[in-house]
Amino acid sequence: WEINGVSAGTGETLSTGFVGGDDVTCTVTPFDGTDSGTPVSATLFIVNTAPVVGPVNISPSSGVTVNTTLTCTATVSDVDGGTPILSYAWDASGSSLGDGDTVDLSGATVSKGQDVTCTVTATDTGGDTSAGSALVAVGNTAPQVESASILPSSAQTNDTLSVASTTSDADDDTVSLTYVWYVGVDIVGTGSTLSGATDFDKDDEVYVVVTPSDGDDAGDGWTIDSITIENTPPSAPVVSIDEGVGGLICLIDADSDDDDADTIDYTFDWDVDGTPFTDADTSTYTGDFVSETALSSDETWTCTVTPDDGDDSGPTGTASVTVVSLDSDGDGVLDVDDVCPGFDDTVDTNGNGVPDGCEMFQVFTYTGSVQIFDVPSGALSVFIEAEGAKGWSASNPGGEGGFSSGTLTVTPGGELYVYVGGQGQISPSPYVPDGAGWNGGGLGQNNSSGSSAGGGGGASDVRLIHSVDPLNLTSLESRVLVAGGGGGATSNGDARGGDGGGLTGENGGQHGSNHYGLGGTQSSGGDSGGGFGYGGNAEVWMTPWNGGGGGGWYGGGVSTAHSGGGGGSSYAGGVIGGIVERGGNNGAGRVVIYWGESP
Repeated sequence: WEINGVSAGTGETLSTGFVGGDDVTCTVTPFDGTDSGTPVSATLFIVNTAPVVGPVNISPSSGVTVNTTLTCTATVSDVDGGTPILSYAWDASGSSLGDGDTVDLSGATVSKGQDVTCTVTATDTGGDTSAGSALVAVGNTAPQVESASILPSSAQTNDTLSVASTTSDADDDTVSLTYVWYVGVDIVGTGSTLSGATDFDKDDEVYVVVTPSDGDDAGDGWTIDSITIENTPPSAPVVSIDEGVGGLICLIDADSDDDDADTIDYTFDWDVDGTPFTDADTSTYTGDFVSETALSSDETWTCTVTPDDGDDSGPTGTASVTVVSLDSDGDGVLDVDDVCPGFDDTVDTNGNGVPDGCEMFQVFTYTGSVQIFDVPSGALSVFIEAEGAKGWSASNPGGEGGFSSGTLTVTPGGELYVYVGGQGQISPSPYVPDGAGWNGGGLGQNNSSGSSAGGGGGASDVRLIHSVDPLNLTSLESRVLVAGGGGGATSNGDARGGDGGGLTGENGGQHGSNHYGLGGTQSSGGDSGGGFGYGGNAEVWMTPWNGGGGGGWYGGGVSTAHSGGGGGSSYAGGVIGGIVERGGNNGAGRVVIYWGESP
């Protein structure tokens, strides 16, 4: 045997050593055991056999996305013994993706849902070819979060938190996000925002996990770094300045609000015409008061109030006031204390506390009934002078009425009730007690000798409760000023009436060793018979010629035989600067009420 003229062996058969395209020659030489005959040859042309492409494989075969790099492999056999040359062709739904045994889908025009095919073609040395192919399906690519952060990054208690994020999806699908919010380790929300009004407080640690989805698959969750909820400073307070009595008071009209419900402390700072003032005193808050002694005319005072919640100071509240004039009428009395604006408050001839320039008064004389004083609209105080009534005078003088005065704080438009004492009168009928002065004067008693004894004088007073009956207990207890009445006299030797007034009324004059009426005090009536608001009364069992006791805070006592009655006491405990004096009035009672009223 010869292959292409080259000896290839002997024997009846030749099974190897030739390939397509070879000329195989078989030469047969006969031999009879002794001699060889003439060789006979035959030549055969070997036809080429195409190579065979075995299974084609694409790796990976699953989980392919538009971002995958694919590798194509195949097995090839060639009976002709050659080594075929392999070529690769890639396509997606008929569109070429290139050649080579690999393809990067991220650089190709491929969409999810398409089939990617790899076709392998083998070409042997004889030029014959064969091909095989495989395909894989392109699946969905899960989206991903590229960046994410919490807004605002510096958050406070009542802020609403949200997320700023960027996402990507290789398939250009629409991406949606889900959120899981945490405060510490607790899940507190799953919405796109989180409200501090309900879900977190100062100093809480807040973070959120954001997960993307394209409708087919969810991507990996992105955990955003936590933020710490910061303190919220308090808001500015609403501030005003009150030009009150005695100076300037900085007032907080509306407190600061604090979203964290912290306790708020306030700091007060003053300046005058831009210069800090550091000598402020305390009214309600430390440093909120400036005394009038520090003030001068035409100054501008500013109060600045700073709130602080223990962590931060908030915005300030401020108020200013210009002190135009502290003594506009030049009388040496500051306007805030002026009783009589526009007039000289220091001119007070009668010393009653009401300046002469605006002094008004009303005189109440004896009428035998209650009289009413209507407090003027501009009056905040009145000055009252009261005189008690005199007791009956026989041949000896009756006791004089006392005097009381003082200042009373009043309400404009209110009423005061004035009771003016009546003078003691004669007790004309023998053994018939009579002659009591109105408003607490005591009864005197005569005998057959005629005009020799009489009653005590009534007190004069001012009350807050009205009663037609001057001895009504409730009304008596409302008295603010009382001038005691004098005791009644008799014609017996030395039996004068005791003067009313003072803290203790005067005792009645004593005839011989007979009983005489004692003066009323601040806590008890005089003996005999004196009581709260009334003088002692003569009674028929007594030895006649009895001087009646004078009315008063507590009335004087009646004489039980031949002597004078005691005077009633005065009272000034319901007024300011009260004065009580014994005696001085020789007639019926009298009350004068003064007040200031600018003309």
